[in-house]
Amino acid sequence: MRRAIVLLTALATALAFMVPAGADPAFQVSDDLAPYVVIMDDVPVAAYDGDVPGLAATKPGPGKKVNPNSSAVKNYQKHLDKERSEAQAKAGVAQSQVVSTYDFALSGFSALLTADEASRLRNQKGVMAVIRDELRQLHTDTSGDFLGLTDAGGAYETGYDGEGVVVGIIDTGICPEHPSFVDDG
Repeated sequence: MRRAIVLLTALATALAFMVPAGADPAFQVSDDLAPYVVIMDDVPVAAYDGDVPGLAATKPGPGKKVNPNSSAVKNYQKHLDKERSEAQAKAGVAQSQVVSTYDFALSGFSALLTADEASRLRNQKGVMAVIRDELRQLHTDTSGDFLGLTDAGGAYETGYDGEGVVVGIIDTGICPEHPSFVDDG
């Protein structure tokens, strides 16, 4: 259960910070290479509670923030770098293929990989998930109507308020070509 929660949290975090394929020259896809996000098993800096021998906890106390300049954070980041490097080396992924690394809200990295490299990474110890970074189009922004929640006799009208429902919000960013962004003076 903990692994599923960590994976879902990590995936949501990664998706929120990902650069859509094609939006950045570093993420240009060739015939052989495609962008992937690799999520490691390691706990990220913001949640690390000190269970690795010799490495102090980096998780902040209630109401506190992570101090990115603390020696504990820097030492734990070195540990995360080592874990990533080992998985990459065993899968035959060159450091030059790595586009970005993630330490604080997620432990992982993004890289331009071949399908074979992605497959080999999936099988490495310490790798939780390898996800192709693909540009997705929004299907609806009217979910209540789409799901029939606002219909006569629908869930909202019958008093269903969603208690106990877990809601995930995916920020799809902005669409610069949308009329609301037109500079009409």
